Parts: sequence; C-alpha cells; structure tokens
Amino acid sequence: MTIRHLLSGLVAASFTLLCGCPEEVAPENCRDGIDNDGDGAIDCDDSECANWSGCDEGDDDTGTPDDDDTSDDDDTSDDDTGDDDTSGDDDSASECADAVPCPTSNIIEDPASLEAIAQCESISGDLWFEGQAWLTSIDLPCLTSVGGELYVGSNDALASVDLPSLATVGGDLNVVTDAALASLDMPALTDVGNDLWIYGNAALTSLDMPGLTTVHGGLGIVADAALASVHLPSLAATGSSLKIQDNAALTSIDVPTVTTVGNHLRIDANSTLVNVALPALTAVTGDLYVYDDDLLTD
Repeated sequence: MTIRHLLSGLVAASFTLLCGCPEEVAPENCRDGIDNDGDGAIDCDDSECANWSGCDEGDDDTGTPDDDDTSDDDDTSDDDTGDDDTSGDDDSASECADAVPCPTSNIIEDPASLEAIAQCESISGDLWFEGQAWLTSIDLPCLTSVGGELYVGSNDALASVDLPSLATVGGDLNVVTDAALASLDMPALTDVGNDLWIYGNAALTSLDMPGLTTVHGGLGIVADAALASVHLPSLAATGSSLKIQDNAALTSIDVPTVTTVGNHLRIDANSTLVNVALPALTAVTGDLYVYDDDLLTD
C-alpha cells in the first residue's frame, strides 16, 4: 500500500469519527492490487470481481469476451475471429469467404495444380483426377458446381474424396477403379447432368448420397467388391438405365423415392444381396432384370 493510499484511509477514518457517520465500504477495484472493500480478498480473488472480463481465464466463451483463452474454450458460439483455437473450430464459412468462380477445365497432375483450385467455388469446365500415384485425398470444401465432367479414376493411393458443398455436375460423374478409396463424401450433391458411375472401387464399403434427386443419364454401381450398402434416399428418377451389378459384398439396396427409370433396370450378380427396397417405383421404360442374386429374399 502506498503512502497516498495510507493517508487517504486516515483522512476517511478521521472524518467518520468526527461526523459519527456509518462507515461506507468502498467497492473493490479488480486490478489495482489493493483490498479496497476490506474483506480480505484482493482483485480477482474478491467475489465482486467474479463477473469482470479480466478475471475469466479459462472460460467457455458463453458470456463476455475473455482475455487470452488459448486452450480452454469450447467454441460453441463464437465466430473464432482472431482467436488461436486451431483444432476445434468450424471454419468452413471463413475458409471459403474468398472462393471465386474458376472459368476453365482442370486436369490435376501435381499438388500445385490441386492447390490452385482450392478456392474455386465453381469450375465451368471439366475436373479430372486420373492416374495420380501421389494423390491420397481430394478435399475441396468450397466447390459447389462443376459445369462439365467430374472424373476421378485410377488413383491407386486415393483414400478419400470429400466434396461437402458440391451440389451439381453438368456432365458425367465418374468415380472408377480407385483401389484404395474407402470414403466418398458428397452429401450436398443433388443433380448430375449425364451419367453417374461408381465402378471398380475395391475398398469402398458404403455409398450414401442423401441429397441426390436426379441423374439425367444412367446410374451404374458396378463391381465395387467391398460395397455393403447403397442408400440413395432422395433419388426420384434416372434418365437412362439404373444398374447395380456384380457387387460381391452388397447386402442391401435402399432407393425409397425413385419413381422412374428411363431405360433398363438391372439388379444382378450381387451374390450376398438379401434386400432390395424400391417402394415408389412406378415406371421402367426398358427391360427389368433381377437375377443371379443368390441370397435375395425380399
């Protein structure tokens, strides 16, 4: 305590004695290092300072902004502007804030060419990933549309394709013969302008495209050796054939909303298939084949 504070206290005490006034307790100053209200607690240890923002180290960002908060917040409501929480944030919106249309076709041949399209919101032409031994993942969170063909094929080390915002493909969409592909994530895809083929991906265990409503060409799910389930809950129609063939591990097909198949419907040579659910189907323009599915009971 400084001499100035000591003198101030003596003057205040003398005035109280002379006037006979009741003693007034000073409020606690939460950052001066002094027990202002005389309750034995100083600054942040005083209960009066519990709600002051300078004393809330380790808070969870539910109220006032904190001071450094580098490790303990849970980021349930903030927008991460300026903080350093690099591992627990949901930065998808800010990550794509600068995304732009890309008016060209792209053939990805090296990491630099993949990095060059990271901020593409749309690609007006084709997008090709073919035969790239270095490629282990495709992660393009900002891409919403491809105007031409999207081709992903024969990339031996490719383990995952993550296109969370992709809504439309104007031409063909082919994911074929990617031997290590275990994860294919396109939850926002609604419309494919021509054919959609998922073919010969030996490690792919499930196919779930919850937003897909229309394939204007044919849809083929063929020779995916580990594929156990097909779930297309929103698909309404295919413009051409629907073929689900030669998937040795496939046990169930769930396409509950498809009403029209524009050409042939073939479900054959799926040796472990036990259940096919097409309850809304009303029209098949061409032939209907369901055969050589040895375990099919329903």
